[in-house]
Amino acid sequence: MSFIRSLFTKLLHKRTKAIDDSPVVEVRTEASAAAVEERNRPTIDRVKTMAIPDALFEIAEHNRWLPMPERISPVEVFRDLSPETVNQWSSTANSLLHSHNLYLAFYEDRSDLKEICSAVIAKHPGFSDTTYSRALMHAQIAAR
Repeated sequence: MSFIRSLFTKLLHKRTKAIDDSPVVEVRTEASAAAVEERNRPTIDRVKTMAIPDALFEIAEHNRWLPMPERISPVEVFRDLSPETVNQWSSTANSLLHSHNLYLAFYEDRSDLKEICSAVIAKHPGFSDTTYSRALMHAQIAAR
């Protein structure tokens, strides 16, 4: 057991130390932060030109499958707005993106899809038709 433990310790030490004994983790973090910033930049630039509800839906869509450190912070993007306003719209945008009523309508092949869509729009007012269409698309894909 001690042989395995010492081997593991040596391997771990090699992975966390650079040639000059500086921690590799810090270098990776800085490089990762730059890569995340570069990857998120097009979305951030695009949402700054949109209406707030649609922009926050776009951010919710962008963040959907990303790990927490790589997500865009809506409050940081929209610093000129109150955090309460941003958080309220973010919550509504996330709710629209993950609308179970739309998903079930497609999954169950319901005939009352128009009524369900109208109810979802009434529950999540303020978004553009394009955003509602994208929410509908996500529900349709999830139901497959």
